[in-house]
Amino acid sequence: MTGATGTAGEGLQIKYTGTPAQVVSGVDGTLGFSGGYATLLNKLAASALADGSALAGRSTGINNSLTDISAQRARINRQLTATEARYRAQFTALDTMISRLNSTSTFLTQQLANMPVNNNKSSN
Repeated sequence: MTGATGTAGEGLQIKYTGTPAQVVSGVDGTLGFSGGYATLLNKLAASALADGSALAGRSTGINNSLTDISAQRARINRQLTATEARYRAQFTALDTMISRLNSTSTFLTQQLANMPVNNNKSSN
């Protein structure tokens, strides 16, 4: 006996080794079926991958962590951009102030150089 094509028993073959007299007289028997290791492995994989399983929960947790890390990365990039802009503004202000101080220094040096020198030495 062979399982019909397109059914769950497709390819299953059963061989009866009893006597023909038992078959003719209508003797009923019991037939047991075991799916084997492939069936057990398939059930194990299906339960491990099912919704609500530990593996599915871990996968969801990892995906949530990745989303959180991406959001943190974007926030840090915004903070770095703002810090860079602040440092550039401070540098520009300091550079302008140094330029003004250098101009003032040059002006004062010129003014001091043009002051009359008093060489009056008193004689005793």
